[in-house]
Amino acid sequence: PLPDLRLDKPYTELIDFYQNIDLSAFTDTEHAHIPFIVILLKCLDQWRSCHGGEIPRNHKEKTEFKSLINALRRKADEENFNEACQNVNKCVVEMSLPSNIKELFEDPACCVSASSTPFWITAAAVKQFYNVRGVLPVSGVLGDMTADSQSFVALQTLYRDKAASDAQAVAEYVQGF
Repeated sequence: PLPDLRLDKPYTELIDFYQNIDLSAFTDTEHAHIPFIVILLKCLDQWRSCHGGEIPRNHKEKTEFKSLINALRRKADEENFNEACQNVNKCVVEMSLPSNIKELFEDPACCVSASSTPFWITAAAVKQFYNVRGVLPVSGVLGDMTADSQSFVALQTLYRDKAASDAQAVAEYVQGF
């Protein structure tokens, strides 16, 4: 499965995080350790402003998008910029409901009744979360990347906190059934 970094629909805390980073203020060493997620989000802002709010969708557009990334490089050997380019095809995508989850949501057992099992009650709660918010809960998983420890931990904390918040919302839906 594709990692759900929520780049197509960033949540408020993620937006605040990356928008408060001024790439031009960084030393060369700091610049070489900006998490690739921040680079992608900054470039997506630029891209969207010129493309009606859309993300790059096809090979031609993604090649152009990689040019935006490379234009921000200071040195050819910045590994974080290589990671950003390498992750364009799998991370800069419009997240949609996976077919297996859609099938689960459409299963008649996903309608809560007195005989519903805990699994189906949880599935119904996740379905309600999706119906209300238009996205699945964030998993909170953040893979390894080239970044300074402070930025990586801050980003990891954002994703974990969002996952916990989303899990709490699902739990509240479960309690409401």
